[in-house]
Amino acid sequence: MRSTVSALLAGCLMVSGCGGDDSSPGPIAGPTPTPTATPTPTPTPTPSYARYANITGNRSFASSCASGFFRVPDPQIYPATAFGESLSLPYTAASMTWAISGPNQINLQFGPADVDTAPPTPSSAAYKRTLPSGASERLYIGVGALATGTADYTRGAYVAGFNGSNQPIIHYCVLGVPTQLDDRPTANNVSYDNFGVGGFALETNTSGVVTYEIKDSVITQAVNLATGTLNTNIRLVGRRIENGVPSGAITELGRYQGQASFDGTVQTYSADLTSSNWQNLQSNYGGWFFGPQGIETGFSFAIVSEDGGTGRRIHVIGTAIGKR
Repeated sequence: MRSTVSALLAGCLMVSGCGGDDSSPGPIAGPTPTPTATPTPTPTPTPSYARYANITGNRSFASSCASGFFRVPDPQIYPATAFGESLSLPYTAASMTWAISGPNQINLQFGPADVDTAPPTPSSAAYKRTLPSGASERLYIGVGALATGTADYTRGAYVAGFNGSNQPIIHYCVLGVPTQLDDRPTANNVSYDNFGVGGFALETNTSGVVTYEIKDSVITQAVNLATGTLNTNIRLVGRRIENGVPSGAITELGRYQGQASFDGTVQTYSADLTSSNWQNLQSNYGGWFFGPQGIETGFSFAIVSEDGGTGRRIHVIGTAIGKR
């Protein structure tokens, strides 16, 4: 899978001069010409970024999402998308409404009457609408929690609704204030290791079904602008969910790696994931950088893999937000 990330910022200064030859038989007196000053080049403007918490008025966010139907015993997940190729999340300030649309014929709207006053996790936006059937549609946008501190420009989102075939589908997405293509870091090597992880895993095995929260997973990313590569490493772990509450010791769910190359023409990166200790069946990630000079990174990921010989298979969707 081919992927892209931010390009190098290039500039060009062109200076020209002129000279001549006088072939007359002798000097001719006259006024001394005034030299023409070389114009000072106009500096490239520094990109400006608003922190997510400071954005007001009408706004619209692109996203990268992993999504799926978590039916038992036949769950189905879709590959994580490139940034900008999944849900669109516009907000209209006058009516205080979110209108969400995207692949799989997703069309959802949330307004003041749908505000969830007791969201399951800290949220910068929280909505829940109960349908006549008793099912619910939901939108939660997080606060950018990281292992240490919070992100300024990136957020994770959870969207639950129904597709065009009236099947329940959930999305884990990343969105925010994306880094401009020409706003590269000043160093060739950049690492991200302060991550917040969201999402969950569904395991089917010979005894039944287990669900896990995956926020304790460990993720690192390294960008090398000289070679044009982005390396991502995921140690996926989960805590078993009992009666809706994660508890107990962590369970190892595999180690995954992916390398994205980039050419700097599109605001996204994406790549397949492989595993060093599980049998990988369908796994990938996609996302982008956020804030000035890519100070933050965010991606969604989808994993389907088996622990060979044990009968364990996992279906995972989630998001990761990191900061350097």
